[in-house]
Amino acid sequence: MNKKTLHARAATLAAAMESIQEQTPPGWFVLSTSETRPLEHTVRETADSVEEAREQARKRILLQAQNQQEKVIREPLRKTETVSAFTEDEARSGVSGINDEGIQITKVDMVAKGSRGFLGIGKKPDQYEVELFYPAIVEITYENLAEVTAEITNDRQAANEHFLEYAEKGYLDLVKKFLELGADINAVNHNGASALILAAFNGHVKLCDYLIEQGIDINRTDQGGFTALMVACEAAKASADLVKTLIDKGADVNARSGRGSTALMAAAKIGHAEIVSLLLAKGAEINARNTDHNVTPLIWAANGGHVSIVKYLLAKGADAGIVTHNGYTAASIAQENGHHYVVEAINRHLSS
Repeated sequence: MNKKTLHARAATLAAAMESIQEQTPPGWFVLSTSETRPLEHTVRETADSVEEAREQARKRILLQAQNQQEKVIREPLRKTETVSAFTEDEARSGVSGINDEGIQITKVDMVAKGSRGFLGIGKKPDQYEVELFYPAIVEITYENLAEVTAEITNDRQAANEHFLEYAEKGYLDLVKKFLELGADINAVNHNGASALILAAFNGHVKLCDYLIEQGIDINRTDQGGFTALMVACEAAKASADLVKTLIDKGADVNARSGRGSTALMAAAKIGHAEIVSLLLAKGAEINARNTDHNVTPLIWAANGGHVSIVKYLLAKGADAGIVTHNGYTAASIAQENGHHYVVEAINRHLSS
């Protein structure tokens, strides 16, 4: 697999990404990118003069700086303060604001000696003049350029793998981009799952709608024989609208997995009542049985304690007398799992 790395800098990320696309040769694909957004930085320098502080600050700015704003925080200033102290060191430390940025003591002179107290007892502090220099301060605020580093390849299989990865994560814009670049809409991953199956299982409704509009194979199965409709019915974020769209666009409502499972079984197992109703209205087989355990949609619903679905399936003609290969009926498996309301609903139906 051939790979290349491209770099681009621009005022915005969008412009940098556009530059990457312009640099990408025909037949090559962007596999991944790392991005650095424009961030504001501040450089602050002190010096004897504004010009010198400005020059030092400019030397620290990146070559790719933009939107520079320069501000003189302080002009250079010389100032003399009179301080009372017993020693020169005390006079130095007693100057107000000496800890301010860059302030320097340039000269200390004793200008008056302190007199002794009454009868020579005690002593008053001496008087010192302390000369201070406040250096210039210049501050420059700027932004770095946006930067994008992209890895590109001309390996179509690698492009298909990233297309499927983005479909699974729900990145609609990236899925569109990869299809525009020539990715195979019906590509599958190592488990045989298409982009539609991956998106449906993860509840990415808008992405599924887009893939269906682009003509993806709705009835394609993964290695386990599961279709997008089946996984959509058992997804944690299952959408009745997506299920309806899949069926209206040609999904086989009674398709079987490798073990004979159906979409209706998946919805009944998870407890998606609205989807169960929709599937039955679209012709789903109510008493379908899987091949490994002879489990029906009713038995799955009873096993999960989904009493409203159990009642609905019974009202629509579900057979409560079907027995699994290991001897369970819908009522007995509900009893074993402690779903007493389900047992009562089934017994009430059988006695009516």
